[in-house]
Amino acid sequence: MSKLLDRLPYILDDYEIEDLLNQFNITSYTGLRNYCMISLMVYSGLTTQNIVELKWDDVGLYEGYVFIRDYDNPKNNREALVDFETLELLRDLKQIQAIESFRHHLVFTTKEGNTLCENYITEMVRRYAKRAALPDCVNTYTLRHTFATNVYKRTKSLKKVQEVMGYSRKDVGTKYKYLASEEIMTNY
Repeated sequence: MSKLLDRLPYILDDYEIEDLLNQFNITSYTGLRNYCMISLMVYSGLTTQNIVELKWDDVGLYEGYVFIRDYDNPKNNREALVDFETLELLRDLKQIQAIESFRHHLVFTTKEGNTLCENYITEMVRRYAKRAALPDCVNTYTLRHTFATNVYKRTKSLKKVQEVMGYSRKDVGTKYKYLASEEIMTNY
C-alpha cells in the first residue's frame, strides 16, 4: 500500500483550494487573469495547453462551458463545464480586454495582448501555491488531479472521469478511484 501512496499525486482539499484562490488580487488584470486560469484548471480540469490555446469563440460565457479543442486528435474535442463565479470573472476579463483595446482571439494574454506560454502558467501556480503555504509539490497537474478526483467522488464513475478529462485510453484515470477512497484520504 505504501508504494501505491508514493506514486499517487497530491490532491488539494477544499480549504487548500480556497487558500490558493484567495492569493489573487482580482481588481488587477493580471490577478483576475491568473485567478481565472487556476479556477479553470481546478474546477474544470483544463491543462496548461488548454489554457494557452483557449479562444473567446470557444467560451460559452452565458451557457456555462468552454470548448476544448484537441488539434492533434479532433475526436477528443470536448466541452468542460464552468462554475458561475468563474464565468462572471471571465466576462469581467473580456470587458477589461475590450477597454484596454487589445481585443485578442485568445482568452488569456499578457497585459499587452501577447500570447502566454505554458511555462509562465506553471511558475505562476508554484508561486501562488507557495504564497498560500501549500506543499512544494503543488503544480498545474495537482489542480487537474484534484478536479478529476472530485469528479470521481461525485459520480463514482471512471468512465465519467475519462470523458471529462479527455482521456482516450480506458486504463488511464484509475488512480482517481484510489485517491477518492476514504482510507487513502485519511492516511495520505
